[in-house]
Formats: sequence, structure tokens, C-alpha cells
Amino acid sequence: RVMVLHGPCCHHLVCLLHACTQSGGTRGDVQPATALGVALAGLGAHVCVAADAMFQGFVQQQGLEYYQLAGDARGMMALTVKWGGMLPTELSGMAWLRRQIAAVMDSVAAAAEGWQPDIILANQLAYGQVHVAEKLQVPLHILLTIPWLPTSSIAHPWARAWGANVTEYINAAAKALMAPGLALLALFAPEMSKRVKHAALERVAAAANWASTPLLDYTAWWGIADLMVGLRRKLGLPLLSANNSGGALYRLPTTCLFSTALVPRPADWGSNVTMAGFLSLSEAAARFRSGPAAAAASRALSSAASNSDACSGSDSEAECWASQLSDDKTNPIISSSS
Repeated sequence: RVMVLHGPCCHHLVCLLHACTQSGGTRGDVQPATALGVALAGLGAHVCVAADAMFQGFVQQQGLEYYQLAGDARGMMALTVKWGGMLPTELSGMAWLRRQIAAVMDSVAAAAEGWQPDIILANQLAYGQVHVAEKLQVPLHILLTIPWLPTSSIAHPWARAWGANVTEYINAAAKALMAPGLALLALFAPEMSKRVKHAALERVAAAANWASTPLLDYTAWWGIADLMVGLRRKLGLPLLSANNSGGALYRLPTTCLFSTALVPRPADWGSNVTMAGFLSLSEAAARFRSGPAAAAASRALSSAASNSDACSGSDSEAECWASQLSDDKTNPIISSSS
């Protein structure tokens, strides 16, 4: 059985053989998760998508079961836009945001516990997913539509405040600190001064890029740590756990639903991370037409095509993803390598 949960803010996916998918945010966040749900249904899985209320009709149109997640998705996204990123820049709105996150966490737990999935697929913002998976003792697989793992290659896209990202602020501070010494060195060795500046700033940027993701995740975790503790109490879980931290998801099997043509695979990502490329809903319906949900999705696509805003990958990417999904012998839904 598969359950897909689409919560507010960004896409949250939970997928289970008896599968549950959690995803929030825009149509571009929800549609890839739904495409995966269609493919899983075509392989014989029982799929339910849990998402914000605005996506109920879209999910059901694809022939999948639907579960409504709580929280004001539009309001949470509007607050992120107001802040210019996901790093809070003012206290106003924080109490409201905590209430929304608490509601999301409770509905994620209710969806998964009620569905009793065999595996959970979720993104970073499906708040509480790691605790629910621990309670149910089922595997948790992370799906990402943006780079959300520590890497020295790029800064986290949402580690921003006041219109700039963390790396830009740290680089500016490093330049200011190095300026007097470099000016003195330039009097005697101008070329060496340039090389030293370039090498130093390159290392500073790499360190800042890597730190941007933990900075974002741990800032968020400390802001809702008491809510996480409350959820673990409700679930009857021990309060001290490696899962109860800002970086709990970094070690889990993760599939990135964007192309290496857009974001080349960072060299410092581990073997638990797979770059799958974009998932196309129309490709999923065509490839897995044999399943009842896939057939229903295929019939619905013609009427939905006019207002679809989903990202679609290349034919080769979609076929590669489909073949990996169907050829995996250890887990017919998804594994850490496919």
C-alpha cells in the first residue's frame, strides 16, 4: 500500500507498498510525487497521496486515493517569500508558523498511522516523517526536488535571508577580514596577493556552501524542537534518539528528482543518494498503463494537460527511471540505488 502526503511549503512524499506519499508546495512539487504514485500503482501497489487541500482534485483525477494534510500551505510559502528565504529574518509570524508546523506534523502522523504503509517516501518538509517511520518500524526514503543535502559544490537554495544566501554573506565577511593583509602583500607581491585571495575565497565558499544546509536544518529544528519532543511523546518513542536532530535525514536513502544537466551530482554526496532526473506524469501513465490507477491517470491527462505546470524530463530520463523502478528485484517500489 502506498500513501503520498503533500504538505505545505514544499513537497513532502511518503510512499509505501501499502504506500503513503507526503508532498507540499506548488504543483511543481506535488506532480512528481503523484507521477511516482501512478507508476507504483501501475506495478500493483496500493497508493494514497496526502497533500494540501488545493491538490485533492488533481490527485484523485489520477486515480489515486487522497488524504488531506493540515496547515496553511499558501500562508507558509508567503512567509518564506516575505523573508526572502527560509532563514527567519523577523519574529513576527513565528508563532503562527509553529502552529502550522504542529498541524502538519499531527496530520503526517495520522495519515501514516491510519494507512499503515510498508515504506514511507517523504521530503525534508514532511515534518515528523522520520519519527512516524520509527514508530511504525518501516523504511523511510527521502525524495528531493531541490538539492537539500550538505555539499561544498553549491549553497542550499533556501538558505537565504534579506535577498542573499549564506555563502554570499560569509564571502563578503571574509573579503573584509582579508583586505588589510592582502593590501600589504600586494605592495610587495601583487600576483601572489591575487592568488592567495582567490584560493582563500574558494575555500571559504566551499565551506560556506556545505554549512548552509545544516545551518538551515538545525535553525529550523531548534525552532520546533519542543514540537518534535511532543510528537515523540505522543508516539511513545524515547526522547533521546539520533532521529531527533536537524540532520536526521542526511544518512537515509535519497532520490533527487532533478536532472544532472541542471545540477551536476556533487562529488561529496554519498552512495545513499541517487540522481533520478525529472519524473513526468504523462510518461508514468504511459509506461505503467496496465495498473488501474495508471489507466485512470492516462484518461485524465488529456483534460489536465491544458493547465499543467509540471516539469517534464527527457524521454531518456523518464525511461531510465521507469526501467530502474520495474527492474529492481529487492524492492518493487524504490531502493537506495534506483
